[in-house]
Amino acid sequence: DISPGGVRVMTNVNLPLGTMLRLEIALAKRRKLIKAVGCVRWSRSVYEEDLFELGVEFTQIGQEDKLVLLEHTYRKK
Repeated sequence: DISPGGVRVMTNVNLPLGTMLRLEIALAKRRKLIKAVGCVRWSRSVYEEDLFELGVEFTQIGQEDKLVLLEHTYRKK
């Protein structure tokens, strides 16, 4: 799941709330690489202690990348 405000990621590492991440997200249909910095806002275990979902809020993202994500979010429906 991705939106102009953040992304949900799956990982095998449960990162603490507040962890800052440098992200590179490839949008295959648009052949675009989005670069952003985000902060872990929530996490939950999906499969015991082997798989986790993290909610990451973008804290730094370029305006052009934000517009691409806005378009991506609303055109896929």
